[in-house]
Amino acid sequence: MSMSEYEHHRLFFGIEIPQPVKQAIETSLRAFPQALHQMVSPDRWHITLFFLGECPDIRGYTSRLKKPIPQAFLPTVHVTHLGRGLAPNQVWAYVAPSPILDEIRAGLLERLKKMRLPSPLLRASQSFVPHIHVADLPADKNSSLASDSLIKAVFPLKEITLFESKKTEAGLMYMKELGIPLTR
Repeated sequence: MSMSEYEHHRLFFGIEIPQPVKQAIETSLRAFPQALHQMVSPDRWHITLFFLGECPDIRGYTSRLKKPIPQAFLPTVHVTHLGRGLAPNQVWAYVAPSPILDEIRAGLLERLKKMRLPSPLLRASQSFVPHIHVADLPADKNSSLASDSLIKAVFPLKEITLFESKKTEAGLMYMKELGIPLTR
């Protein structure tokens, strides 16, 4: 990991989006009026499972974090449609909620709590609406004119990723810090 001993890092757990799914989302996004949105760079697309916030150096936790998450079968993620997000001025690719995603998320949270990972947000309740933030809507435009657009994209979930969010001159970048495999 590239983490300095004295720095704090903005961390979150998420799911990386495979290239064929990104292409399906981009195709669907073309149905939105161009004047009503600005696409978020596809290299930033992910599904956030849990936001950890500002954390100190976690190198001492990585071997336990990398421990595989056992599953009876590899779950699939279903991207269903594109529409206005629940966050203001955002376009989301919605992911079908599923008990499996909820169980993986709950198991990961339990693991983090048992490890006593130093995150102020572990005790906080975070709502979970699975989605991918794919575009921003200008506040000065009437974005209610943009209708939802169907997406049929499915991919197997093989790994959960720990990301670090870094501010750069070009905007936010999400750096993969480690992967946690899902195993059968």
